[in-house]
Amino acid sequence: MQLFKEKPFYIRHAEYLAKQHMTGMPPIGLTFEDVLVQPAHSTIPSRQSGHISLNSHVVGDVYVNAPIMTANMDTITEWRMAQEIALLGGVGVIHRYLSSDEQARQVKIVKEKTRTLQDKPFSVHPDATIRDMRRLQKELKTGYFLVQDTESNLLGIVTDIDMETTEDVSTQAFNIMTPRDRLITVPAGTTLEEAEKIMKANRIKKVPVMSSEGRVVGVYTRKDAELVRKYPYASRDNKGKLIVGGAIGVKDIEAEVERAYKLVDAGVDFIIIDIAHGDSENMKRMLKRLIKENIPVPIIAGNIATSEAAKALIGEGARGLKVGIGPGWACDTRVVAGVGRAQISTIASVAAVAVKNNIAVIADGGMRNPGDLVKALVAGADIGMFGGMFAGTEETPGKKIIRGRKFYKRYEGMASDSARRRAKNALNTIQTIGSIYEDRYSETEEGEEQDAPEGREKEVPYRGPAKEVFIYIRGGVRSGMSYINAYTIPEMREKGELERITQAGAVEQYGDII
Repeated sequence: MQLFKEKPFYIRHAEYLAKQHMTGMPPIGLTFEDVLVQPAHSTIPSRQSGHISLNSHVVGDVYVNAPIMTANMDTITEWRMAQEIALLGGVGVIHRYLSSDEQARQVKIVKEKTRTLQDKPFSVHPDATIRDMRRLQKELKTGYFLVQDTESNLLGIVTDIDMETTEDVSTQAFNIMTPRDRLITVPAGTTLEEAEKIMKANRIKKVPVMSSEGRVVGVYTRKDAELVRKYPYASRDNKGKLIVGGAIGVKDIEAEVERAYKLVDAGVDFIIIDIAHGDSENMKRMLKRLIKENIPVPIIAGNIATSEAAKALIGEGARGLKVGIGPGWACDTRVVAGVGRAQISTIASVAAVAVKNNIAVIADGGMRNPGDLVKALVAGADIGMFGGMFAGTEETPGKKIIRGRKFYKRYEGMASDSARRRAKNALNTIQTIGSIYEDRYSETEEGEEQDAPEGREKEVPYRGPAKEVFIYIRGGVRSGMSYINAYTIPEMREKGELERITQAGAVEQYGDII
């Protein structure tokens, strides 16, 4: 056993595939039910140990505080889910079956939920009226405006309370603002904690941050400070804003490049090129175009299942790889097309190429419990993408459905009949949604219909807050780490040892009391 542990599983798996290839016989594919992680001597006193780190690589220089990502499916991740998961320490990817403007708007909502510094504070000119500011408030959802002249010099600040001092909506900002000489400000370099103390001492809720040249470089607010304290493990960028991803397609390249730019302008942290078969010319064309455009956020490409595909996409500039062909409950590709690969083997094959190049591996689909994520991480993944485990939670899109005395929510694979009908109906209002749909799940010519849908659909029981599912998965990962003496996610794949089990062994772990 010790001899084998000198090499991680994903390296030994690659060696096994090479030897099996020489025999001419098909290799054995392994999935979650085929293996268990072996326990090892551990120095970790408890799975709650503060020495355990769940810091997880998403793509490029983007890291989050738990290896949990919610899928870019239209019944799983829109802004509410992405926001909640990021606050808890993971990350969500907003699906692309929205207009590009709406998708960008949702990214912006997540990015503006919490931050350490408002680096782009809302401002108006001194002649702006209360009517103007009320209108902007509805659009921007802000409780204040800095008042600045045409040269961006700070003149004062207007708050909700200031606007309530008069009923004359034509009153201008200059007449109701707190002027610059009465404002409390802090110099650039002041921390949020220091700024909060100053705000409390002066009984104010906002404080502008000034550069040495006297320019406003941001605003601290007590609300932001409270949110930072409330969610200490939230996944944040270097400005303290929540981390969020967005998906794009491949068929209409010009439209999808425009979508990518809108997502970047909204503050997205990474982009996933989302198609069912990532080892394709469609994927390569889109990836090459984004690299040529110098899109300033890292790109995840997928879905793929082989080391050859990993090499090709890394060579084209992908910084992350989404792996999995047909493992998810909502995907019927393996049944309909007869194509796919067992997920543990898929993860290991891609990791054999990706890890040495510092390319993140996103294990997409097939995980039905926290232990499956532990197995995926040991096999070589950096983070797991979940759909079904979060289906039916409060934060998923869609309304609750009442059946008898119970509540349900819809969960649909994006290649299901319902999803296809929804995409077709949306064509009346969003001209590009047809091609957006087709490039994920169909290789048919324009005007043809896909005869065999590759997705499933179901009403799943309402599960309450996504937080409960998140904590369940996160707890399972921490427990798995404690059993194999792994203090970090990368250590899991270096120290973890997988053992194949028989069908009886798989049944044993779910056995019922007789």
